[in-house]
Amino acid sequence: MMNPIMSSPPKLNEVISSRGISISTAAIEVGFEVCKWAYRNAMGRVVRDSFPSLCPTFTKPITMNFGKRHTYIITVNNQKYEVGPDVHQALGGQTNNGRHLTDDFPTSNNYEALVLGAISQMTANEIEHLVLGLPIHTMDIYADFLKEKFVGTFSLPDRNVRIGKVSVLPQPTGTLVRCAVEGIKIRDGINHLIIDPGYLSTDWVVANGYRIIDSRSGGKVSGVSHILRDAARLIAAQYDIKFDRFERLGDALKNGTSLTVFHHEITNEDCWNFVRACQPIIDETLNEISNRVGDMDDISSIILTSGGSFFYEGACQVRFPSTPTIALPDPTYANVEGFLIAGENTRKHQ
Repeated sequence: MMNPIMSSPPKLNEVISSRGISISTAAIEVGFEVCKWAYRNAMGRVVRDSFPSLCPTFTKPITMNFGKRHTYIITVNNQKYEVGPDVHQALGGQTNNGRHLTDDFPTSNNYEALVLGAISQMTANEIEHLVLGLPIHTMDIYADFLKEKFVGTFSLPDRNVRIGKVSVLPQPTGTLVRCAVEGIKIRDGINHLIIDPGYLSTDWVVANGYRIIDSRSGGKVSGVSHILRDAARLIAAQYDIKFDRFERLGDALKNGTSLTVFHHEITNEDCWNFVRACQPIIDETLNEISNRVGDMDDISSIILTSGGSFFYEGACQVRFPSTPTIALPDPTYANVEGFLIAGENTRKHQ
């Protein structure tokens, strides 16, 4: 198995030098919250980055500051969308953010615009093998659709890109590959429970080595957005205000900062107190996981992956005290880096 070399986003001179290159394998994980991508450059270094999964329709700027915004204008079905790292600057008020929180997300214009935005940021004009991910509960519905949808030539703002082949993997399986890189024993005879708390849904797999035990794996439409939404409602009730933009609460929690809503400044600790009051949402998901997995005596460890890991770590330690809980370092990129390595290994054995 090829070991990745973890890295920070590429520097400007690296991006310029790679413009127009052919990438043998690239991976994109289009999450409901964040779109992540990764590929390996000619020096064997993994280049990766992410941007919010926001996709507002494009409107012409009224000032000359637009050029300073790091975004891409992507056209899908004759509609222009703006995506990229600085997309928050393109949002208009509380509406038209282009976040698509339904299971049919992979069939939407928004999904295609985010995939093409990720490829735009990679700066390649050819990808021989693209690996995408899907939640477990939508794999059977949309995997074949994506395999056909993204093969061919696509128009980007400054060039065309050709994609030769597409593979689709269940999101938590990328973490299995990443675990091997982290020194966690992934081999036959050892079972691990991987829990992937995403933005809209929480997926889990029980794996024996690299084989998924389908009867003990599953997914539930209950994710980080549900926790944040309920916590935002508690904040609104506490301060007698209107507060619907729960993404701001998520940013405060991730960054360890306070949250200002109107003239109220809510400390980071108080933000966490509102989230803790929503513990029943996490407990209900863990109940479903426990019912599906069954007895835990053969589970070597619980591995938490994705950006929602920090919501579940303490709850898993309390709920399953006899099973070690492992929170992967830099969990946001665990799946997409695993997808990349899996795609590379597939090409090596062809």
